[in-house]
Amino acid sequence: MSDDSKVTSGAQAAQAESVGPFLSPREEADRILTGWNQGPADEPQSAFNDLEITEITIRPAASPDGHLRAYVRVVLNDAFAISGIRVVAGRAGLFVAFPRIVSKKDGRGHNVCYPVTRQAHAYFAEEVLREYRTLVGAA
Repeated sequence: MSDDSKVTSGAQAAQAESVGPFLSPREEADRILTGWNQGPADEPQSAFNDLEITEITIRPAASPDGHLRAYVRVVLNDAFAISGIRVVAGRAGLFVAFPRIVSKKDGRGHNVCYPVTRQAHAYFAEEVLREYRTLVGAA
């Protein structure tokens, strides 16, 4: 072994892999596995805690006689917009339907975007339906 080579410990190697505000793969894995985004004890550990709906735009459907009640546009963290969300009347009441594209090839619907967790879905549905009911109640 030459005098120029250095032996580093695991901690030094992990630190050397980290660049600026970015995490090395090892640091990222450690943060995920140890629940790095812990809030108060009653909050689930999730990156969802940083997601916020900052704007909701509701456009009532032209003929509210059918199941479709309104079209919705949601902005997240003043940075990302989702259009094509719908408020729909179902058997169990109103629900929020997320954007879908129907394939011309096989006629099947494919989700464009949607909340992955129950917590995220509940958050979206509550906020959108609250805004919709406020708008309809004011009309």
